[in-house]
Amino acid sequence: MTDKQYSAHEWLNKAYWLEKTELKSKIEYAERCKPDDGAIDYSKERVQNGSFGAQEDRLNTYAMACDVVDKTRARIEKIRQIRQEAIENISSSRQRTLLTYRYLNQYSWKQISGEMHYGKTQLDRIWKGALDSAYEFIKEEESFC
Repeated sequence: MTDKQYSAHEWLNKAYWLEKTELKSKIEYAERCKPDDGAIDYSKERVQNGSFGAQEDRLNTYAMACDVVDKTRARIEKIRQIRQEAIENISSSRQRTLLTYRYLNQYSWKQISGEMHYGKTQLDRIWKGALDSAYEFIKEEESFC
């Protein structure tokens, strides 16, 4: 695989990995920051400890965490739109189909082989040609993400 092909492959996978790693961890953090529901446990002795300030801090942290999650989701969606556009701009229908199966539908190579009725060697040739084609579009958009 050439450097161009590797770059195109990594870029096409970017939204998938962002969603699986960065977004997932940010959502988990936001959930950990989520403030209490405000219910009072009357089974315990109540001691005034100035917890309102702590609750307010927790609300602010939660709001900021949710904002980061929303921005990450918007970034992933923008990458998906650009990726879709890159795939649609490829002239070869075989290459478009293969990239759609692989990067948009997350099919395994075995599933793609079954759908397209090609062996692994032929799929590899089509895939590398598709990555070369996609690279031309992607290199213009790479600065965005």
